[in-house]
Amino acid sequence: MKRIHPLFKSFGSKFSTAKHFPKPFSGSTIYEPFAGSAGYSLNYPDHNVVLWEINPLLQELWRWLINEARSVDVIDIPL
Repeated sequence: MKRIHPLFKSFGSKFSTAKHFPKPFSGSTIYEPFAGSAGYSLNYPDHNVVLWEINPLLQELWRWLINEARSVDVIDIPL
């Protein structure tokens, strides 16, 4: 499955280094602490993912993206 690129950059992002981390087992759930832009999880979009993030603004962003955002909302996010 193709990798999904992050919507935003985050300090300490794991996206570029994720290829060096172990791959998750097929069908397993990915638990990503310090989620930020979910750099590791985006490499495996076919897995269930649990994101942990302490920053309340990022918590709210992920809550909105996962639960409320429509496709058109995501497309309208500036690059």
